[in-house]
Amino acid sequence: MGPRAASPCWPEYVLTPGVQKRLPDVLRSLQHPFDKRGGEVGWFVHGSFGAGKSHFMAFLGALLEDDEAAWAKLATHKNLVALAGQHRGWIRERSLLVVRENLLSASGPDKRFDSLVYGAVNRALQQAGQAPFEYLDVQPLLDEARREAQDYGPAFWQRMESAGIVGSQAEFDELAEGPTQGREGFARAYLEHKGRSVAGSGFNRAWAPGLKALATHVQGLGYGGIVYLLDEMLLWLSGLSGPQYKEAVNQLNVMVDHADGRRDLPMAVFVARQRRFRDFFPDMTDQDQLQDHLDHHSGRFELLTLDDVELRFICKERILRPKQPAAVTAAVDRLVAEQGRILPTLLQNADEAYLRDVHPFHPALIEALIDISALMQRDRTALRLLYELLRRNAHLPLGQLIPVGDAFDAVFNGADFGGDSKVDRLRAVQRLYQERLAPALQQMAADLASEGFDGPRAQALGQLLKTALVAEVSPRLRGPGRMTVERLVRLNHFAVPGETEKGRMGVAARDLAELGRRVPALQVNGQAGAAEVSVSLVGADFGEILERAKGQVESPNRRFRTFYQVLLPLLGLQDQPGYGAGEDNDGVWDSSWRGTRRRGSLCLTNVRELPYERFRVREGGEFRLIIDYPWDEPGHTVEEDRQRTQNCRQAQGQSSTLVWLPRHFSEREIQTLHDLAASEFIGSEEGQTRLLGSLSAADRQRAVEQAADRARGLRQEVEAIIRRAYQDHGEVLALTSDIPAKVPHPDLQANLHHFAAELLDRRYPQHPRFGAEPRVADLERLLDWMCAAAETADQRAPFDNATLPALQNLGHPLELADLGQRAARLRLDTRYLQ
Repeated sequence: MGPRAASPCWPEYVLTPGVQKRLPDVLRSLQHPFDKRGGEVGWFVHGSFGAGKSHFMAFLGALLEDDEAAWAKLATHKNLVALAGQHRGWIRERSLLVVRENLLSASGPDKRFDSLVYGAVNRALQQAGQAPFEYLDVQPLLDEARREAQDYGPAFWQRMESAGIVGSQAEFDELAEGPTQGREGFARAYLEHKGRSVAGSGFNRAWAPGLKALATHVQGLGYGGIVYLLDEMLLWLSGLSGPQYKEAVNQLNVMVDHADGRRDLPMAVFVARQRRFRDFFPDMTDQDQLQDHLDHHSGRFELLTLDDVELRFICKERILRPKQPAAVTAAVDRLVAEQGRILPTLLQNADEAYLRDVHPFHPALIEALIDISALMQRDRTALRLLYELLRRNAHLPLGQLIPVGDAFDAVFNGADFGGDSKVDRLRAVQRLYQERLAPALQQMAADLASEGFDGPRAQALGQLLKTALVAEVSPRLRGPGRMTVERLVRLNHFAVPGETEKGRMGVAARDLAELGRRVPALQVNGQAGAAEVSVSLVGADFGEILERAKGQVESPNRRFRTFYQVLLPLLGLQDQPGYGAGEDNDGVWDSSWRGTRRRGSLCLTNVRELPYERFRVREGGEFRLIIDYPWDEPGHTVEEDRQRTQNCRQAQGQSSTLVWLPRHFSEREIQTLHDLAASEFIGSEEGQTRLLGSLSAADRQRAVEQAADRARGLRQEVEAIIRRAYQDHGEVLALTSDIPAKVPHPDLQANLHHFAAELLDRRYPQHPRFGAEPRVADLERLLDWMCAAAETADQRAPFDNATLPALQNLGHPLELADLGQRAARLRLDTRYLQ
């Protein structure tokens, strides 16, 4: 027996709760074949990248090699101390050969599974100073000997006899059909005679007999069993062709499930693989199908799952061991106390202890890195990314959290994701940011510098954007729905400019929406903190399609059509005849006032161009409302609309007319309206015919869905723009006296009824306030009661339940009745009878 391999520093290894729970089961399962009766056992070590699969197998291998430092590590955990007494004795007695192989890193021209296993065994034997296993591929050598005998005749057999290899052709024929030992003996002697090495001659492809021969060889060297630790199995399989994949899986299965007789010593196989891609990346069906096949054909393998939460404990013990524990505890206590309201977002459904374990990281950031590292090469694991984030935030004050957006730079800056299909999303994110989003953000900062979009605000937007991009490759970070602006802000733990929290959320939403207008792949639907943010990474180039759509909707008619589609529902006019693009937009409009229905008229128009006579109340109406457009021809301002209204009042006198003047849209707001028109055009039948005809059915459908999604977000933004223009910055001018210029209600339709009431209040100031619209039946009941009361001495009369509404809604407002509980008194001093 040779020396054991040098072990790493196992005191640094973190025995997570999951490992502590499963390790006793694993050792018991190994004791059965190795210490009792022989046989085979297989385990799949299942978990995400960063969950500790490779480290677990390395530690297990050290235990099985009786590594002193590894067993000393167990002694530091009270629930694992007993394992040494239970298992170390038989492990020493059996003297196991531990074979380690990272399949993805394996080199050599032959990438067959059996070849890699043989190579790994011989490296382990070489490291231990033992003779390698040589299992010859005998049949080609036998065929070669037959060909030479055919070419040279009896002279060939004479040379074989002289060399002491085989006595005659008859002896050769008997040997060639005989046991393996005789065939291999001839092959070795034949190769030595030819001056060729055994190693260069290849090995027998008969895998089951080969494993049996391997067991015999290893037993002869003094070992009592073989333990295979195979890492990166699934990723290695994903690079094979279909036939190669099936052959490799079948060969793996033969290692623990065979029918070629008892081997001379037992074997155990541990295979590390990542969690199912289906759990997190449903579109990666190729890897998931591979795993289904692996499960189906490996029924003898037990499953050992290392949960993703293992990274939390590894992070706590290996990365974040505090130098000043008391100071860290106090800082996190303050964080919890100050940020208690936002902790649910930070903790990503974890508990407060999770935050304490991984501070200054967000638990959500830890979860995101698990997803991301599962898509990257092995040297970009979650642990490496965490170390990198700590280096980038070396001067972060104690008690603050590393923004989740910082993960973007750690993952994507300068990264080369290679050619594996599973990193397509990472490459798409990297390309989208570098080629479109980053330049657009820089241009946005230049364009809006005069509007308060300064450096801190641009930096905040960049951080929110990076977090949204990370969420596109991390389902854990994104959560069950879409990422919202509020979550983006909370996850980055910094102050977006704004006076109040609501204001800050509004600023963040508007900035993201503006960036989305410039880069259509970024989609923002909703307002303020509730706005949903998503990024489109696949499909046809939607930005190019959108630009062509804008060229189709540049006419003023298109703008008006889209504007009316948004404005009319806000005013409650969507079902009113005569309103909309191409309509007169001047018609009858009724309002309820003081319990009566009053008829007026409402006009949507350009006030600057409105003739004086159209300011007047229409015949048969009692009031008139005029609503100006939020734009005008270039060079014209709201002041001209205001002056036109005032001149009309001076020229025509007073009238029960009110003019509602919004501020004009900015150029950017008009562009948003234009973008909405273009997005809706893409989804129309005409737009699909003109713009999408050359696309495949799948790309066409994706473009339509993306346009609809974008249109929903833009419609909400246009609604907000209209509200700001008409309510926040609008004013009213009346052709009568004493009506305030303010617009009081955030609901635009409510303002229309308010304006009508203001005009009618001044036109009919003495009008009673009825409780309900007067009806003939109620008037008749009121008259009947009045007659009955007039005939009594005290002018009092009882009333029943049918009469009560008439008295409440009509009699009392007209000052004709003073109501008691069961009777009322008739009044004749009402001002309405004078």
